[in-house]
Amino acid sequence: MIDPRDPGAISPGQRAELPTPPAIASGELVERVDTPLDDTQVRDALRVGHLIAFGAPPSDERLAIAWAQICEETARGKAIHNFNFGNIDRTLDWPGDVFPLVADELLDQVRAAHRKMLRSYASAAAGAAGFWLYLAEHHATALEAFHGTGLAAAAALKHSGYFTGLLAEYAPAMASLVREYFRRWPGSTP
Repeated sequence: MIDPRDPGAISPGQRAELPTPPAIASGELVERVDTPLDDTQVRDALRVGHLIAFGAPPSDERLAIAWAQICEETARGKAIHNFNFGNIDRTLDWPGDVFPLVADELLDQVRAAHRKMLRSYASAAAGAAGFWLYLAEHHATALEAFHGTGLAAAAALKHSGYFTGLLAEYAPAMASLVREYFRRWPGSTP
């Protein structure tokens, strides 16, 4: 098993399985813990998480769109809890711990608070790898759209059921964040 904290242990083309530390493998209800990250930490964790999940680094565009999407979902990393990148709900195939969160969501054209159970991760690298694997396993067509300006990715995420908000608000916000990514890290290519 590859250590998610050591991206150097990953060979190109090698896919890693997420480790299941004893605190995560129990599948228990755990307390919500704030695990905020700044913009650069979100970017770096997503890069390492992609290496862990797929054995290769993400393209600049894929990383920029993922960064934009995570910034949109988590108030630029300030609202990350239990290292859950993207506020991923517990799914039937999730064996790990979960934590409760009350989220304001738009369901059937009505915005209301809903109590949810979200996945809990042991580290930022594990949470980022979990985000990439979740997209690949549950929203593959959306992940394929992680290129360009982010508008197509937002539409694909909405179509696949990833978020409940309004596409008319979510898509422009993601596109703006993608542009910001390339301004902040000019070594990347749009």
